[in-house]
Amino acid sequence: MVSNAKRITGQSDGDIAAKHRVGYHDCDFNGHLNNVVAARWLLDAAFRGLDAGAVSNNRLRLTYHKEALRGTEIQIHATTDACFHLVSELEAALVSLCLA
Repeated sequence: MVSNAKRITGQSDGDIAAKHRVGYHDCDFNGHLNNVVAARWLLDAAFRGLDAGAVSNNRLRLTYHKEALRGTEIQIHATTDACFHLVSELEAALVSLCLA
């Protein structure tokens, strides 16, 4: 069921699923985007419009690549390999979420 992000989100490969700006309340004590906030944003984008039962038996893999600072514009890109990537305004991948 989750082998294709296009099926989940109704978007094409690389389409923007969501946008955010890292705010003060989104950061940890070091001024970086909190990992729980990043995961929440990715999960919200991945499961938008799905029934709760549709994802109950699936596994997720989060990969943290780089930190984001307060004020950074963030986009979440959906890809057809069932992954969602939190990308900074400089097009650098920050965090990836893949549905297993």
